[in-house]
Amino acid sequence: MQWTFESFQKFKRGQIDWLANYSVSRNWLTGKISLSIEEKTGIAKAIAPDGSIRYFDQNGQLFKPTSAIQLASATKLPLVESQNKSAESLVQVAKLLKEIPSDLTDLVSRLNGISVGSSGYINMRTQIAGRDVEIIWGRADSIGQKSKVLMALVDLPENKMANRFDLSIPDSPIVS
Repeated sequence: MQWTFESFQKFKRGQIDWLANYSVSRNWLTGKISLSIEEKTGIAKAIAPDGSIRYFDQNGQLFKPTSAIQLASATKLPLVESQNKSAESLVQVAKLLKEIPSDLTDLVSRLNGISVGSSGYINMRTQIAGRDVEIIWGRADSIGQKSKVLMALVDLPENKMANRFDLSIPDSPIVS
């Protein structure tokens, strides 16, 4: 991409969503201006209602892949599947990914897939302690509470072989 003052202004206004970070510096002796950019890295992908592919970054933000590196990673990323194909379901998945606490980042880094049912419930397929598990988050609310419940359930000796955690009602979780 050719950087112009206009494209730089678009980035500052948040209109270039594939960019994670940037820095601008100037060498006052030579007058040379340097621009360093860092692309966002996708952790999952989804098909938006308009048919385009969108990525989720580690902060749960949606962005459209543009670079060759981002587009090449598409085959390796798990797909977020939504029964109703709405933009709202993608926003809810992004909210979930953003609100997962830092002590549970392994859930995101070992992500196998996410699906959103017609009810809006979010199911995550990932790994915990080297085993494949399904986590039914329900709706993307009370993620802090649901995360604490999940950590407590995983720590219980009787749940060491469990592969399904239903947190949709965090006060009454179901483990199987």
